[in-house]
Amino acid sequence: MNIKRKNLIGFLKVTIFMILILLLTYFLYSFFNSKGLLKNLSIVSTGSDQPKRIVSFGPSVTEIIYALGLEDNLVGNTDYCKYPEAAKSIIKIGAHSDINYELLMALNVDTAVVYSWNDKHKAVLDNFGIKYVIINHSSIDGILKSITDIGFEFNKEREASILLDSINRRVDIATCDKKTYKPRVLIVVHRDIDFGGMSNITVVGNDIYFRDLIDLAGGVNIFKDANAAYPIIDMETVVRSNPDIIIEILVKYNEKDLSLKNWLKVKDINAVKNGKIYFFNVEDASIPGPRFVDTLEKMTSIICSR
Repeated sequence: MNIKRKNLIGFLKVTIFMILILLLTYFLYSFFNSKGLLKNLSIVSTGSDQPKRIVSFGPSVTEIIYALGLEDNLVGNTDYCKYPEAAKSIIKIGAHSDINYELLMALNVDTAVVYSWNDKHKAVLDNFGIKYVIINHSSIDGILKSITDIGFEFNKEREASILLDSINRRVDIATCDKKTYKPRVLIVVHRDIDFGGMSNITVVGNDIYFRDLIDLAGGVNIFKDANAAYPIIDMETVVRSNPDIIIEILVKYNEKDLSLKNWLKVKDINAVKNGKIYFFNVEDASIPGPRFVDTLEKMTSIICSR
């Protein structure tokens, strides 16, 4: 009788202990999950139809990942990935060529999405045995293709198709069909301002992405035949080129009043004479992701209306 009673008491103790363990596990899971701390600790799945742990090597890639509804799989991105707002809280692996590869390995990444131009990253990923998807965002066609490629890789073909339909409809509407006159456009991406005015003016040259935007918006890039994507020129060269429209892309958008004040000093330019000076925010205009169509619509409203 005593032996049976001891066995029963032992059984009850083990049962109660297991229940307490389960309750504690559930409590800890609920707590950490509510704080968003379990996102980067999920189990890696090797099934092709299962969620993958993704790392993005650039802001335009990150925007596509969110646009396709893959944000729950994103475990790492770069310092420059700031849109949408939630992208700021993702673990940062570095920026451009300065990537923290040790952190990348610690994230137990399944697939990386990298730009075609960076062979260094591809070589390191090969050495680590990490699969990667290569995308090219140097042109609008490249952006659209990358949406298809990323959608295919991560089983989001339907979402990619919907996104592309929406973008293409907006591009069709925003494309300027004015054939008779194409204003000459100057896009400035950087300049120094001192007591003498503007210097070290970096402009859009043969860069394909901005060329595509200007062409669709109905303009002509003044420096499209330059031998560099972003040549540096002086103000005398700007005056000689005599742009009809000036678009300056500002890193610090609150400097637009100071910049406008300096442009207005240069009175021998058509853009200044006709009040055709405009300012874009760099984080919107210079990221060749799905939001390029926002920039196109804005450019068209400026360039095609003349």
